[in-house]
Amino acid sequence: MLLLRVLPILLLAALTCGCRGGASQLVASSPSRDLPLEFGPTSEVWGAAGGLRFYEHRDADFRLAAEREDWDRVERVELGFASREPLQGRVEALIGGHIFSEERDWTDGPRRILFDTVGFGVDLGAMIYPFEGAGDRALNIGLGPWVRGAVGWCDGDFVDLEASLPGGGVGSTSGDLADLRFDLGVGLDLRAVIARSMVIGVGGGWNSWRATSGAAGTTKDGGGVIVVEDDDFRLSGSETFLRFTLEFYW
Repeated sequence: MLLLRVLPILLLAALTCGCRGGASQLVASSPSRDLPLEFGPTSEVWGAAGGLRFYEHRDADFRLAAEREDWDRVERVELGFASREPLQGRVEALIGGHIFSEERDWTDGPRRILFDTVGFGVDLGAMIYPFEGAGDRALNIGLGPWVRGAVGWCDGDFVDLEASLPGGGVGSTSGDLADLRFDLGVGLDLRAVIARSMVIGVGGGWNSWRATSGAAGTTKDGGGVIVVEDDDFRLSGSETFLRFTLEFYW
């Protein structure tokens, strides 16, 4: 658990240094070397963006063994970063990625699941402004559609979940969660760009995820007799969510 909390902080420091260095090189190689780091309808200067995203999950479900339930708690903190292509009319392309740390749990009496993930992903999106000349405005409001994919490393365990027995009937299973998880999501944000330097956004989206065969448990019948000692299960789920963004341009 300590590693899951420390790793995103270390990656944040490395990525921030890398983004600043990359942005400086791009500006230095631009034909308009005397221009400040800004963008307009005809500008050729590239920029970068980075910041934090916070999530409030709704309808977050999971499927493991014979269980089909909703998570009791989902907490996710995410660092996003992007390269901003030169503004073309009313559209600015955003190409970047994110790293995240996530905790999920579910409890029903003695039955429970604890599921932690840390990972990274690729984001493709855009900012669509309502008016021309967004590079010259102190305040811009725009729509930001996006699509993303991610991979994460999982850790956790499950206790006394319902499991289908090989010969029919229902038993229980307990075990560990590990291996990889793959995500695919889409969404739309309403974003305000203030002084061409700070971005505040609110939006929503949908995400679907599936872990590889990393759920291994011991399955027992109703009398507590072991039926399958190394039983393999798939863990998957989906959710809708609200997303709050605070980013900075440079």
